[in-house]
Amino acid sequence: MSKWLSIVLPILCLVTACQPNSGLDTPAELPRVVVTTPIIGSVVAEIGAEDIHLDVLMPPGSDPHDVIFRPADMALAARADVLIINGAGLEGNLDRLLSSVSHPDRIMALSDAMPLRESTCKEDHGHHHDHHHHHHGDADPHFWMDPHNVMIWADTIAEALSQARPDRSEAFVQRAADYQAALHELDEWITEQAAQIPSAQRVLVTDHKSMGYFAARYGFEQVGVIIPSFDTASQPAARGLAHLLDQIDAHQVPAIFVGESGNKTVAGQLARDAGVPLVVLPLESLTDSDGPAPDYLSYMRHNIGTMIQHLAAAN
Repeated sequence: MSKWLSIVLPILCLVTACQPNSGLDTPAELPRVVVTTPIIGSVVAEIGAEDIHLDVLMPPGSDPHDVIFRPADMALAARADVLIINGAGLEGNLDRLLSSVSHPDRIMALSDAMPLRESTCKEDHGHHHDHHHHHHGDADPHFWMDPHNVMIWADTIAEALSQARPDRSEAFVQRAADYQAALHELDEWITEQAAQIPSAQRVLVTDHKSMGYFAARYGFEQVGVIIPSFDTASQPAARGLAHLLDQIDAHQVPAIFVGESGNKTVAGQLARDAGVPLVVLPLESLTDSDGPAPDYLSYMRHNIGTMIQHLAAAN
């Protein structure tokens, strides 16, 4: 991991420091690539490296579900040679951003290449659904929680960058392959860590439905959520919280995991009522360069390692 961290940190420091109102003097020979989230930016930085100019619209620590794109963001998107979004409803107010792009063929939604998990939940989620074609209805947009999906990202991103700069296509493809090798190592590490926990104890309670891809890949069960939605902007229901307390007790759940941008007031009260610790993690975004998760690989190792540590302590 240290090799990848040493490569990506200098790039991310440059990228995330770049505010949406900067960088309009991009060198003519470098294609401008604009991405919505820091997680996407981390992967694009690995594959594009010095052969692109990268702008990340959301700062580290932001919640993509309720982001408000500013006029400066739309100005950057309008000038992009490639605009890469997560899609599947992750980014709030996405239509406003996409309306600034006069060439829709420059927009790449990573969700379009994903094997999306659809919601089987029938309750009213209580929040507005954006019906743009990149929303995919009630699909789970947190597909980066399975490294195998990020392997698909790598190929998709390399293809998009190659179209923007054909002369560096071979370099993009090679970097994507190298990054996929690192993702394979990450997948093996998570599998080894998960093996420490008996299958009956691989239970998760989180602030919203964000761990579905991870749970399906590594044999965990998301037995309950505070917000019965893929979106942190929704609100929990008192009746649902009472049922969740019963689930925590029935499954002997050892901890509740909540994102830094989640509702920690409700989650904290639930944890106190259940008599279990509340563990706050950067689930929706990366941290800045001084934090434990400044790039995707360290993000996964930090979050999953912390989760497994708490679950294994219950043995």
